Amino acid sequence: HFQIAVISEVSHVFEHCLLLVIYYLCFRLTISCIEAFEEVFETRADATSSKVDDMIAPLFSESLRLFVCLIWILQTLSMLGVDTIAATASVSVLALMVGNASQNYVQCLVGTLALIFDEPIGVGDRVEVAGQTGKILGFTLRYCKLETNKNEVSWIPNSAFISGSFKVFKDEKNSKDEKVSKDEKTSKDK
Repeated sequence: HFQIAVISEVSHVFEHCLLLVIYYLCFRLTISCIEAFEEVFETRADATSSKVDDMIAPLFSESLRLFVCLIWILQTLSMLGVDTIAATASVSVLALMVGNASQNYVQCLVGTLALIFDEPIGVGDRVEVAGQTGKILGFTLRYCKLETNKNEVSWIPNSAFISGSFKVFKDEKNSKDEKVSKDEKTSKDK
């Protein structure tokens, strides 16, 4: 009788381990699909002249990854027998406390949205913000990746763009190229 109980318990544990492996493999497959989607979306975004899609691509994929991780955690907890409704309620209270404590993150997120919709700057622009000057390499949900004049990479909070002033510098090379092409058009017209 004892052996049957042990065998039953071992098979139950094995079943849970197998389900965990299956959940994890599905999770990794989903993350891989998101990364493939991100590469395709970024390639298409690079082909357009709009800078909005250059900023939206990484933000969208980051949000999607976060959502998939949350669903995976809830599903895993549910499979392990944790009451996910109580866990969700506890997480909601915790989220309220964390949200109150993470006002900086919310400011950065609002700064990101302002950058997306107002389009004052974009990837490749040279800017001076928060005491740093350099070329914008990209955006995340919270930060702007900036290559400084000293070839260093700085991460500037996006909230710095809405809470303080910043300067956008015209690229002199592009200005000269435009001037040359205007002069060429004028000489061709003559």
